[in-house]
Amino acid sequence: MTGPEPIRPEAAPDAVAFVAMMRQLKGRSGHTFRQLEKVAARHGDYLPRSTTADVLRRQALPRADVLAAFVRACAGEEHVAAWLRARERLAEAAVAFDDARPNDDLLLYPVKQAFRTTVRPAGGR
Repeated sequence: MTGPEPIRPEAAPDAVAFVAMMRQLKGRSGHTFRQLEKVAARHGDYLPRSTTADVLRRQALPRADVLAAFVRACAGEEHVAAWLRARERLAEAAVAFDDARPNDDLLLYPVKQAFRTTVRPAGGR
């Protein structure tokens, strides 16, 4: 009998899927938030249960240090590097996307100019 298919963080297309995989990893660990906090402490990490709960509730990438502590507590040191690489890839893609988006002020400039030229103050000429 084989176990469940491994979780592959490198396959996450975005932060939402990545965090969903983190929730799956926690579920497979069988640990409660309190237990994860204790396991992390044994590894020398600081991972408050409130932080873990917040990270798993969000749809954004966690900080690298929080991710490393979380993965170490859930699955062991041997899995940390793969999760950090996947996080870095997604973070770089998000930055590239933000850099590629046009500036909202530039997009709205024609609208602002049209508004300024067509709207006159009350009683004005």
